[in-house]
Amino acid sequence: MTQYIKKILPAMALIVLLPCAGCIEAPEPENPRGVLEAWIDSNGNPVVLFTASFVDDDEQSMVDKVIRWGHVRITDGIDTIIMTGGPNRDFYPPYRYTTYAMRGVPGRTYTVIASWKQYSVRAQSRMPEPPDVVEVKEMPAADCDTLREVTVSIRAPQDVPAYYHVSTQVMSDDSSPTPAILGCARADKPGEIVTMQVYRGKSRLNKKDFVPRIPSNTDVKVRVERVEPDIYQFWMNFNDATLFGGSMLVTINKPLGGNVEGGYGYFSAQGVTDILLPAIASPTASP
Repeated sequence: MTQYIKKILPAMALIVLLPCAGCIEAPEPENPRGVLEAWIDSNGNPVVLFTASFVDDDEQSMVDKVIRWGHVRITDGIDTIIMTGGPNRDFYPPYRYTTYAMRGVPGRTYTVIASWKQYSVRAQSRMPEPPDVVEVKEMPAADCDTLREVTVSIRAPQDVPAYYHVSTQVMSDDSSPTPAILGCARADKPGEIVTMQVYRGKSRLNKKDFVPRIPSNTDVKVRVERVEPDIYQFWMNFNDATLFGGSMLVTINKPLGGNVEGGYGYFSAQGVTDILLPAIASPTASP
């Protein structure tokens, strides 16, 4: 899902590498802790990125902070599976733990436990039903024929409140979905329609100039995720930090939160609806 965005430098001295979220603040610089970025999609296999927190020091090697010999396991309350780690260029850092012996089932509660040496973290998440996406609209951007405006509309379920997060994957540029800018929404009334404007996510693996709008000259996957409240709050805090963290007029001085015990980060069991937007030929292109 994630390996993105640039550094977030709010206020404290110790920096935690969230593989998806760039770098975030954390206390206790003398006591580094484990950092977990993990998710399991409905009908998907679990993915875990496991690193160590670090002080933002140029002399430190990022390679040393990737935990490559961790003991990582996942349970759904019925089965417990040991996850296997290995290099993978689709993620940042390019090392993941996964298993093909378990797939996400809505309604189940999943627990991830990861440990190595002094690091030990645990996170639990219940998977909601996938979002009911009732409409997707796209239209050419008024000021550029290689960009498009995209909105998705979701019908709220009966068990509100419902929390949503959107990720995007520009198929020509991104190796996996990245969290969309302003990609959070909440529904409070059963049956209400929530409409979200869709923007791109910024991938650390994509070195091209970043444009937040959706390109029209390549296929794009939009992933709509229904998530638990603590994961929604994590992404809301992430939005605040990435959008305003560099502003001289707005100071962001709060942790991202998450649901990891014994460390930092998040684990999200999420109901997912994927939408593929095919490339649209530019009206100015030669026949």
